[in-house]
Amino acid sequence: MAYRELGMIEVREVLRRFTLGEPVRAIARGTRVDRKTVAKYIAAGVATGLCRGSMLPTDAQVAAIIAAIRPPHIGRPAALAERLTAQRAQVEGWLAEGLRLTKIYRRLAAQGVRIPYSSLHRFAQRQLGFGAAAVTVRVVEPPPGEVAEVDFGLLGLWPDPTTGRRRRVYGFLVTLGYSRYAFLWLCLRQDLQTVLDGLEAAWRFFGGVPRRAGRRTHPSIPQEDPDDAGPDP
Repeated sequence: MAYRELGMIEVREVLRRFTLGEPVRAIARGTRVDRKTVAKYIAAGVATGLCRGSMLPTDAQVAAIIAAIRPPHIGRPAALAERLTAQRAQVEGWLAEGLRLTKIYRRLAAQGVRIPYSSLHRFAQRQLGFGAAAVTVRVVEPPPGEVAEVDFGLLGLWPDPTTGRRRRVYGFLVTLGYSRYAFLWLCLRQDLQTVLDGLEAAWRFFGGVPRRAGRRTHPSIPQEDPDDAGPDP
């Protein structure tokens, strides 16, 4: 979810639901706000004396909570650009590693470089070409039956009825290089046995076996972010 600061009305609604006893997940769903953001504002509210069952927050409490969450004013845009220029090589290196800009924002904050996310986004766009359209290189199409491309992708979460917990559901995608005909194998793990089972199912589905298979990230399946993903329960 993209970063954004909550307004006064949104913060009040989050805190109102909290005082009425709603859990964090329900508040996040009801307000369409990221669960971590909800938890952060609730923690700030608790620090001011709010609790479940207490009176609704006053304007002064909401303002104090917002002030505690948001960083203080740290200078004019020109001054912010100067601070980011000193971090240019580091930010450029992180982008080259494939880190998301939100992750870079958090890393800079951990190092004491506290700037608005909008300033970082603008700097990355103007100075480092962030978000520019990538150059597409057309590859030569392989002959029929030559190659199949395989890869895993994270599809979402599934409530396991046997444990009552949500588990990650992956897709093992096999795509024929010539026709782009594809087969998707649903699975709960990314291990060798799953690869073997998925390939056997794919060859049965296609009615044959290509000469070779190779890994390629498929754009239609979202890839898991290693920085944000937790362990599979």
